[in-house]
Amino acid sequence: MDISSPKYMGHQYYSLFLDDFTNFLWTYPIQNKSQALNIFTEFPKYISTQFTKAIKTFQCDNGKEYDNHLFRRHFLEHDIHFRFSCLHTSSQNGKAERKIKTINNIVRTLLLHASLPPSFWHHALSMATYLHNILPSKANHNLTPTLSLYLRHPSYTELRTFGCLYYPHLPTSHIHKLDARSTPCVFLGYPSHHRGYKCYDLSTKKFFISRHVTFHKSIYPFKELQPPSLHSYTFLDTPISPYITHHLHSNPTPPTAPTPTPSTSPIQPSPPTPPSPPTPPTPPSPHASSLPPPTPLPTSPQMRTRA
Repeated sequence: MDISSPKYMGHQYYSLFLDDFTNFLWTYPIQNKSQALNIFTEFPKYISTQFTKAIKTFQCDNGKEYDNHLFRRHFLEHDIHFRFSCLHTSSQNGKAERKIKTINNIVRTLLLHASLPPSFWHHALSMATYLHNILPSKANHNLTPTLSLYLRHPSYTELRTFGCLYYPHLPTSHIHKLDARSTPCVFLGYPSHHRGYKCYDLSTKKFFISRHVTFHKSIYPFKELQPPSLHSYTFLDTPISPYITHHLHSNPTPPTAPTPTPSTSPIQPSPPTPPSPPTPPTPPSPHASSLPPPTPLPTSPQMRTRA
């Protein structure tokens, strides 16, 4: 068991329960860490009812939401062996820590791919948990957690693209005869207690559940409603570099280099030589000859070229 902290829409954290044998995962959004005890006291009842099993060992980190008088008393009353990792030694709870990182990566990918704002993080968390439990795992010999726990293969026929556009079929008893029989909505995953789809109505900004819908899996409404922006995700482990942030906001266009014109001749003529200043006339010498000056020879073109 462990807790991560996205902090949006009232739910500031989520509690994660991981079965060590099957790798099956349960996640519960909570408002504060003090609710961890309430979640844990209800979780063994669910396990006992669904699987007729009892939790025997509890492994978690050294957080004070677990290592306190109330938790220890609950463990002693129900004969649960509890074990905490040492201080600043997260590797002793490494399996849960790696699972939190995996879930956070899936949540981040779902939100960014559909351009959804961070306020939809708990819907993405539910979808990420669902995807994790139906995908094969190398740690479990390429078996899915669903098969390992429920002894049946998961169904992939209901898989749809998170955040895509779809139109639920509205019942005629709730609308006027001339009103539209559907409205554009955003797909936000699967509800826990219904066999349907979670809808977000773009016009009324409300959530509801519908079973009969028509999907457009290649259209993402939030990509058209708002341009992609850099959100402040508090559950990211590594902050983004200021250099990358600056370039994401400014989005500069790189200058286009001029295309050189190919030469048709391997020999290029040299640039013309600027004319030299005129030489002042020399006064005639008394011993100079009366013959006329020699005529200068014409300069060959090859003498003014270079390879």
